[in-house]
Amino acid sequence: MFRLALASTLATAEAHYTPGKLFITYEDCGAKHAHVDDLQPTAIYDIHTLIGTGTVDEDVVSAHFTATVSLQGEQVSSCSGDGTTDIVCHLPSDGLLEGGEIVVKALSFPIPKGTVGIPVELNWNSTQGPCGPIWPAGIGHIDLHIEADEQNGESAICLDVHTSEEGHCCFGPTPGDHTCQNTQVCHPPVPEMGDCGHVGICEEFCGGVWCPADFTPPSNASTPSPAKAAALEPAISESTTVVV
Repeated sequence: MFRLALASTLATAEAHYTPGKLFITYEDCGAKHAHVDDLQPTAIYDIHTLIGTGTVDEDVVSAHFTATVSLQGEQVSSCSGDGTTDIVCHLPSDGLLEGGEIVVKALSFPIPKGTVGIPVELNWNSTQGPCGPIWPAGIGHIDLHIEADEQNGESAICLDVHTSEEGHCCFGPTPGDHTCQNTQVCHPPVPEMGDCGHVGICEEFCGGVWCPADFTPPSNASTPSPAKAAALEPAISESTTVVV
């Protein structure tokens, strides 16, 4: 098995921003000697670590890594190296990303067959808003491609990771008990939902949970009464901590 750790550190900056919760999706892109089976968590707020799991079927004595970063389908950065020192992809300081970097951290070789940890740090600029972190506008539209060839020139890792902020406000069976797993009804961001069509307002004031845009409640879920869109005080709920 291998594990991919993606750590994010947030700093303060000024300029073009969009607020706060990112959904993470991934695809294994077909390495000969490894397969990605999972990537968790599927949503992130601020400082976080993503863990991908998969299987490597041989000892890797040496490797050549390549990472590319694309924004809305256009490549904006790339970096490569042999994995014995950090590999740094610098994000452009202008436009929608406002700087930062993606770093494939150095590894210890040889990497034995089985489980291996591959840390990748993602650093971008951020400021704190009333409803959570506020990130550069482009952070919700990033495609990260990581691949590596082993000592014989055959592919050992191939992973695509995507970020998205698109979602809608969902509600569970009881107030304050809302997750995308137990939700019973979702409201796409439409005029009648008012400000609940925004992630921060949905979770802090409407008492809902922001779920991916393509998420739909289970077919056997009952439908509760529609939530009111404009609460005067933030909803009270327990904070969720992801432990990996």
